[in-house]
Amino acid sequence: MYALLTTVALALVAATSASPDTLHLAAALRIARENRGSLAAAAALVREARADRQVAGTIPNPSIRLSFDESAPRRQVMADQPLSWLARRSAERGRAAAGLDRALADSTLRDADLSREVKQAFHGALASEGRLVALIDQARIADSVVALGRRRAEAGDISSLELEQIIQEAARAKQSVNEGNERRAAAMFQLARALGVADTNGLTPAGDLAEGLDAPLPDLPSSMRALPGIRIAAADSAAAARHLSSVARDRLPIPSALLGVEWDEPDAVIRRSYLIIGVSLPLPVWNIGTGRSRVARAAADRAAADLREATLETERIVREHRARIEARSHRARLAQNTIRPSAERVRTGTLRQYAVGRATVLAVFESLRAERDITLALIDDLVAFQNARADLDAILGRSN
Repeated sequence: MYALLTTVALALVAATSASPDTLHLAAALRIARENRGSLAAAAALVREARADRQVAGTIPNPSIRLSFDESAPRRQVMADQPLSWLARRSAERGRAAAGLDRALADSTLRDADLSREVKQAFHGALASEGRLVALIDQARIADSVVALGRRRAEAGDISSLELEQIIQEAARAKQSVNEGNERRAAAMFQLARALGVADTNGLTPAGDLAEGLDAPLPDLPSSMRALPGIRIAAADSAAAARHLSSVARDRLPIPSALLGVEWDEPDAVIRRSYLIIGVSLPLPVWNIGTGRSRVARAAADRAAADLREATLETERIVREHRARIEARSHRARLAQNTIRPSAERVRTGTLRQYAVGRATVLAVFESLRAERDITLALIDDLVAFQNARADLDAILGRSN
């Protein structure tokens, strides 16, 4: 008689510990970071933001104009240095600094999201292995019931119809194994996509689905503003506010400094050059400036409102996932420690009673199906627990 494994995770570890081609979660995360493009894109965004901050603090070059005129003095060179950057520079540097903060937070969030994707795909593949182990074990038990039924039919203890029912149940168990193979293949394809590889042929996920089941809930940061999702919204709000300040200052009629030299006067008795100093004062177009300012103010107000909403939503999601982790770990522990062992004992006892003619075949079928359903539900609870942990880690910006 074949007994179900005490826990699916231990079964997988025992089955794969001697294989050199096992794939552990740490290795899966490393492979994904090497092959996927999300982290490279995040690094490029950080470099772009740093370059933007450097540009925002750069003093603009003056424009140089060299001219020739038929009237004296015939040659002139002029330099025009805009001074409007003096008013906008601090606001533009602030906007660019906020953009860099956003890029850094986005990089953290992308890394955490990639880790979540890999963890959930890895645990899905691990669970598919566990389901397949449980279904194969059920099929072997069903085959043993068939052998027992044949002996009882030959002894005249059961009818041929009852034997046919037993054979039919064994065939259904084999069909479930086929479905388990299909789900495993789909889970492995999903894992390959998460790792950024063509396939995972020759690799077997190895780990413990029950890891962390008895661990305390993860600690939360002292301030929710440290979470990457809120940091992104806060950076967007700061950038919009600094852009509004820049647009408002740009409406000021700040002049440009003019400096030049004139020379080449043919009719002059004494050849000399003339210095030119002046200012160039722009005429502000108030209707266009007012419109740009209104657009920037609306964008700043929207970004500030989005920050408030992002903070409230993130706090809700964190509390929700902590509650989910607690509830799912409780269900999984109850199923693992109480319900599944009880189902195994019921199935074992029912088969013993059936062997001596004290239980019906329907009772045997019921005990087998109950044990199978409870085992698969336990695996689903463990996967749900791991997925909730991965979701919370991603929100907190953790990529371990």
